Amino acid sequence: MLRGEQALPSPFRRSGQRGKRRQQQLHGKIRSEVLLPFRSVRMFFYLAFMASAGLGSLIALTQLLPALGNPTRAAGVPETLKGLGIDVAAITK
Repeated sequence: MLRGEQALPSPFRRSGQRGKRRQQQLHGKIRSEVLLPFRSVRMFFYLAFMASAGLGSLIALTQLLPALGNPTRAAGVPETLKGLGIDVAAITK
């Protein structure tokens, strides 16, 4: 540096702070993965099972409504209600 010139701020100082912040974020992600392993995989399966139970309950309702109105189909009502109860319990859990 020559006399009378001012030192310009180095862009590396800021990136050092950014690097430190990024390292802390990475450390936080790793720590959360250690505390709750495979969290994203579990969340995927929870959502998939809830969607499956929702579809099953929709099908059970479409079977139940005509069975309640038609006495010839009344024999299948207890089984349909059992399946609907299982599906609703799976959704609410």
